[in-house]
Amino acid sequence: MATTTPLLARLPDVRVHPPQDDGAPWLVQNGERYFRVGADAARLLDRLDGTCSPAGLAEDLGAPWTEQRVREALKSFARFGLLADSDGVGGASGESAHGTSGGGSVRRKPAGRSAQVTAGRLRFVPPMTLQFTLWNPDRLMDRLLPVTRALLSRRGLTVLLLLVIAGLMALTAQAQTVWQAVSTPPSAQTYLSVFTGVLLVTGVHEVGHGAVLAHYGQRPTRVGMMFYYLTPAFFCDVSDGWRLPRKEQRVAVALAGVGVQTVIGATAALAAPATSGQVRSSLLIFAVVCYLYGVFNLLPLVKFDGYLALMSHVDIPNLRAKAMADARAATLIRVAGGHRPRELPQIRWAVAYGVACQVFPLYLIGTGLTVVAGLIGGLPFGALLLWLLVLALAFQACKVLRRVVGEVRTAGGSVLRLAGVALTALAAVTVLLTQVTVDRQMPAGYATVHGRPVLVLPPGTDSSSVTVGAPVLLRTQGFLFGRTLGRTTLAPGAARTARVPLSAVIPVRTDLKVPTTVRPLSGDAVLPAAAGAARVDLGRESLGSRLCDYLTSSLIH
Repeated sequence: MATTTPLLARLPDVRVHPPQDDGAPWLVQNGERYFRVGADAARLLDRLDGTCSPAGLAEDLGAPWTEQRVREALKSFARFGLLADSDGVGGASGESAHGTSGGGSVRRKPAGRSAQVTAGRLRFVPPMTLQFTLWNPDRLMDRLLPVTRALLSRRGLTVLLLLVIAGLMALTAQAQTVWQAVSTPPSAQTYLSVFTGVLLVTGVHEVGHGAVLAHYGQRPTRVGMMFYYLTPAFFCDVSDGWRLPRKEQRVAVALAGVGVQTVIGATAALAAPATSGQVRSSLLIFAVVCYLYGVFNLLPLVKFDGYLALMSHVDIPNLRAKAMADARAATLIRVAGGHRPRELPQIRWAVAYGVACQVFPLYLIGTGLTVVAGLIGGLPFGALLLWLLVLALAFQACKVLRRVVGEVRTAGGSVLRLAGVALTALAAVTVLLTQVTVDRQMPAGYATVHGRPVLVLPPGTDSSSVTVGAPVLLRTQGFLFGRTLGRTTLAPGAARTARVPLSAVIPVRTDLKVPTTVRPLSGDAVLPAAAGAARVDLGRESLGSRLCDYLTSSLIH
């Protein structure tokens, strides 16, 4: 019985954009995602209107297309989610992630890494991003165009650069006052004003990306809030930046947010000397946070602005994913006896960069988990939510392991050999975790209750775990940094509940008191303030025990 050859069409949202400048690539747009393609692949995809069979397409398009090559290209398009109906295309398992044979290549992240799940305004982007769209910024971008045009002129950029330098000089000239501001507990009013200011600046930071993109003729599509590696942040979707013809323009879009926030921070630093008291402290803390946040945002190891700028500068889409693939090929796959061609043979530092990109997110996840644990750990069902989050992370880790095993098999390596090496490495790590010891310290607080100094224990702490005579460091903890002010020891006496200033629990200067568990300190202790932070020295413990305590303490309580 004869079968009918399917007539395939591209999805309605899929558009083919021709080069906008000499040497610029063809682009395929699927919603908010962009792919670079060769000219022949672009002609084929543009022709997929559901009216021609593979044989007809090969005949219409001519060289280099044959019916076989058209079918291979259709498999690639289907794998990338560009076709309206891929049932008749055939399986794509085992195919290379690089598309058409002889017709140009479709460059994108490895299959499975970029799938997005969307529900109305909510969108999940693997591996660790949850976005919530707030509004479309079109009207705002139109109003900002005259301002953006003036600021991006040569004269405007010169003024902004001088302003940023002047702000750094102002902070340097006030170094002692700055250190005092960032290392001592702020008032509740200062804490709230700085927190609100930083929150607003992160929003303006994102608007900066969109404004520069609009200046170059493209449009940001969404502005919203997201959880990125468990950390709350704003975002502005500037995917249309891939349509900009020059890489310098894409670099400018990527760096616009950091530029905006450092200019705002510089303005605060220059204004601080004209003020005093809490206002000056607020401005100085705010300025330092803006500068530090800008520096952190320039790190190219995750999808921060620094990565987008680096990717645009070298003009290689999905630079990070390809570098991590090269790192796996140079380590895990080679150890397993397999071989796979490098994705980035032209970049000498790609393997080292890929290794760093794989390790740094672990730090972000650990930090984010600690922050989230502090926020919801004490809420009803908070521990359950945290454990669900840990299970979700474990699920992601299993997916990574499965991908590595698949890559080893595809590269001709031995999974058993990889498992043997992994077990050897696990044994070495186990020895390291059990034999290496580190100082065991517990964060706490101190206060005066009925004229006697006491140690304020963190919520959920087993008071018997702190022995009499344990050294206690009396500290001051500011918005960013802390410093040690004195030392004392834990005195004999049972734990009890007492009302202490809130500043013994969190680094905020306030007269508000809260009930908590306390233990007596040595009677001759001279407290540097009515209340503050402390750190208890509990001796030494193995590195593995320390890590387990760190990861589970917030989850259990």
